[in-house]
Amino acid sequence: MIGRRPDGGRPGCAPRRFAAAISRSVRPVVTVLLVCAASPAFAAERVQVVVTPDQRVSVTGRSASLRTLLEDVCWRAGVTLRAFDAEDRDVQTGFAELPFARALERLLTRESFLIGMSAPESGATRVTWVHVLGPTDRARARRRGASPGRTRRAFE
Repeated sequence: MIGRRPDGGRPGCAPRRFAAAISRSVRPVVTVLLVCAASPAFAAERVQVVVTPDQRVSVTGRSASLRTLLEDVCWRAGVTLRAFDAEDRDVQTGFAELPFARALERLLTRESFLIGMSAPESGATRVTWVHVLGPTDRARARRRGASPGRTRRAFE
């Protein structure tokens, strides 16, 4: 019998028992990968960040960590994140080609922040550093259950 292997398999193919053993060992791995891909923890990190050289920011998707997302945006823009003193939270957003300062306003809706700017001789201002302070007065008032208007009047 020319072209037949002694174990009964065809030339160039693995024996059936070997193929069945591989199939049994790969099946659990594929199942784990499918379960992980469908879980909220893995799905929460589907975010796309694009920063142009002139610090225009585009962010689309959902992130389980505002801090991680902000670190990524700052790193891509060449901006130093000096401190993040706010509570970390999940964030879902979508915007395209906003200037860096406006993008921060969209990402840090509940937090106060400071930014440092530089104005080189070319005339184009750039954000150089960011310091996230924490929740705004309005966000603090919501957490305490008071309305923002009553809180503001109490301090005036």
